[in-house]
Amino acid sequence: MGYDNIVIVGASAAGAYVARSLEKSLPTSHRIILIERLDYMYHPISALRGSVVAGKEHLSFADLDRFFGQDSRHVVLQATSVTALSPSSVTISSIFEGSDTIPFERAVLALGSSYPVPGRPSSTNKAEAIEGQRRIQRDVAAASSVLIVGGGPVGVEFAGELRSVDRQKKVQLVTSGQTLLQGPFKPSLQKSLLEGLARIDVPVRFNAKVDLPSDVKTLELLPQQRSFSLSDGTEVEADLVMIATGARPNTSLLIESGFSRALDDEKRIKVDAKTLRVLDEGLQNYYSLGDCANAPGTKTHVAAKFQAPVVASQLLSDLGGARAKVYSAPPSIMVVPLGTSAGASQLFGLVLGAWITSFMKGKSLFVDDFKKLYASA
Repeated sequence: MGYDNIVIVGASAAGAYVARSLEKSLPTSHRIILIERLDYMYHPISALRGSVVAGKEHLSFADLDRFFGQDSRHVVLQATSVTALSPSSVTISSIFEGSDTIPFERAVLALGSSYPVPGRPSSTNKAEAIEGQRRIQRDVAAASSVLIVGGGPVGVEFAGELRSVDRQKKVQLVTSGQTLLQGPFKPSLQKSLLEGLARIDVPVRFNAKVDLPSDVKTLELLPQQRSFSLSDGTEVEADLVMIATGARPNTSLLIESGFSRALDDEKRIKVDAKTLRVLDEGLQNYYSLGDCANAPGTKTHVAAKFQAPVVASQLLSDLGGARAKVYSAPPSIMVVPLGTSAGASQLFGLVLGAWITSFMKGKSLFVDDFKKLYASA
């Protein structure tokens, strides 16, 4: 039987949530084709702990083989890249059903963002990526002085994870910002996290950029202590640098496909704020969500989870289904643990302390939800 295709490009959280929202609701005449460049799925939320605590590297990995189930009409194409977009088809790096081109009725771009390791895996091969986590664990353990560059949630959380296993080595954080967690967050959240870092002996330098030579790689042990110049005229020393800056949306595919006009000044995909449909006349059959889209609100896992059912309902409405939902950005939510038992959070305008932060994220890191999403035990 031939099916009309709904293509989802990217099986990370945003794409996976759309697939889950659609798989039981699509007409039987349609199927989902979920395309993912990796042959596994990666969980950045737990990767910081997996890069520090020996034996925890497995937290960040799940298989894709059982995503839809053995008898499903829906398909996962793993270890497959999309190499070109057109108005009604995508070109892929492998052959599927006798062709490298997949026609579709609608497509969803869930391309995510690119982060320094360990915010992204070190390899597209699962075994190599797991070994990459173990190598980082060894380098972190061997370091005597760690410099964290970046005052966002990744840098702050990494400091907490590091201190949870080692209270002896020197750890310092440098940020170009005036505060931690710049963005739509309350000063009391920033103050609480700064105080939390002080309690675990992690000093913070604000309003300073670090001059990092090109041979310095994130979380790779240096042969010896090195001095790094700061923009304020001072220097810091370290033999391990953790780079927690430089995230950028993975939207080069649109440029390579001739749709650069569909991107905003930050290289995010321009979407309708209510429907999340791509705002380009050549891509009218596409939706986009998550980090790669310029939908209102913060670029977080929570936001993607709110966006996915909107995309699914809009798509189903296009196919003749019920009235579609519209998107409204959720309140700014941020949960920043410092290890398993400390940290602070902002939830629906309230700033909460260590207990609720530990309960919500610090102990579990949402690993069970991650494994369940991909049906991986």
